[in-house]
Amino acid sequence: MSISHESHDNNQLDSSKRVAYIPPMTSSVGAEATDGNVPLEQARRHHLVLRFEGYALDPARFELRRGGASVPLAPQPFDLLWLLASRPGALVGRDEIRRALWDGGTFVEFDGCVNFCVRVLRKILADDARRPRFIQAVRGRGYRFIAPVAVVADEGGDTPL
Repeated sequence: MSISHESHDNNQLDSSKRVAYIPPMTSSVGAEATDGNVPLEQARRHHLVLRFEGYALDPARFELRRGGASVPLAPQPFDLLWLLASRPGALVGRDEIRRALWDGGTFVEFDGCVNFCVRVLRKILADDARRPRFIQAVRGRGYRFIAPVAVVADEGGDTPL
């Protein structure tokens, strides 16, 4: 994981590395994010981008890019990719995915919807469920993003951290 955990004053960007220090913060649903999760709404405000193996996941533009070209991605697969990639190496349980993607007032056939989102992501990322490079399934538990991820400030962003 390329999130810097060094001590930084005022949460400033380390300009030599262009990697942001992300302290624990309140997530977009109001829960304290003490597990390394970079909440989507905060990332949008701070113009943070997740980079992994040639991809850039940009929440401010709601865009996944590969080699600078935009890759079409529907909102729920995008949100699931953000949830997983913002916590590389961490197991994200199915209940947490349900809470993050579908609020309490939304009723869906949850397992099928999550499985569909994962299939969409694997197709877009050219990931193989049997030999995953990005999304690893943990049977009966959830998913884990296994590629190294860097959290960087978007050069186009003008909001300081």
